Amino acid sequence: MYSRNKWIYLPYLIFTALLVIATFYDLSINCFLYDPNHLPSLFFERFVLIPPECLIPLTLMAFSRIYQKKILALTALIAFFIIVMHAFQGLLSIENNILISAMLSLTALWFLFQIPTPIWTKHKTFFYYLAFILITTFVMTLSIKQIWGRIRFREMSDPLLEFQPWYVFSGINGHHSFPSNHSAFMTLILCPLFTNAQPKYKTLWIVLCFGLIAYMMLTRMILGAHFLSDTLFGFAIPYTAILIASKIFYYSKEKTHEH
Repeated sequence: MYSRNKWIYLPYLIFTALLVIATFYDLSINCFLYDPNHLPSLFFERFVLIPPECLIPLTLMAFSRIYQKKILALTALIAFFIIVMHAFQGLLSIENNILISAMLSLTALWFLFQIPTPIWTKHKTFFYYLAFILITTFVMTLSIKQIWGRIRFREMSDPLLEFQPWYVFSGINGHHSFPSNHSAFMTLILCPLFTNAQPKYKTLWIVLCFGLIAYMMLTRMILGAHFLSDTLFGFAIPYTAILIASKIFYYSKEKTHEH
């Protein structure tokens, strides 16, 4: 599977070309695109990210059912709750937000509990694969954010004076623009492409997924939350993790069976 999909390296070529552009025009691109009240971008920021974010509680729930660990089910419930709370933050009163988030989280968990344990166990390899990608993406993006210290466009009072190129290391200073977490988590929708159970309409899925990722990256620039370079690295980190995990959990097994 892995060796036959030569297209998997094409995103790196596009990444390199766009990074060259971003190196010289990051600030200019944001100045041109910036619109903090852009409704489609605000919608993407809040709600479109929910499905890939829910891969975290889904994975926790899977291991809870596979290994019969109730503490993981509780952790999954808390993760669901935090994700929904964040989505509705500022849109509802605190009391309504807590109530709706609790109801949606409990409902999601109830539905997952209806799935028989043998089905979870059957797909254990996929959830190990997913856990590897999630942990790698989460740790790397958050760690780099904390230590890189790049200021967001929308946080600048004077962009010409405060702007820092992506390759400038500023240290821990409370700014977290580099890399983009939204772009990173949206990239996780590519995960099914690199398993043995690939989508039936693969070409359509590829176009749809990369289209959604590209639009998420664009919306982060429109809102001034990130620069082009931030979103590019936000994509590259999980994409690389997906390729590595695919080789570990799927490609290596295929080679073993061949021999």
